[in-house]
Amino acid sequence: EPGLNPYDARIKCDREKDGPLCYHQMGWIETFMNDPEVKATLGMNPQRKFESCNMAVNQAFMLQSDSMRNTPLLLTDMINDGVRLLIYAGNA
Repeated sequence: EPGLNPYDARIKCDREKDGPLCYHQMGWIETFMNDPEVKATLGMNPQRKFESCNMAVNQAFMLQSDSMRNTPLLLTDMINDGVRLLIYAGNA
């Protein structure tokens, strides 16, 4: 429903104010993750820009009906294959 947060229907969403994911706090994460000192500490490529959600990539997944999947079982294989992961989660 327009005007509601798609992740928590109890919360209203103004995408102009709250951003495309309905959480203005995501901007705080982007600012932090794009800080040169943070990038250096994490060993990130200083030229790469961190995005909370790349909407073009998000849309490509949505168009393939692959928007949300339960992926924890994949993490062990990814780690064993040497993929470096950064996982963060909040509370709801």
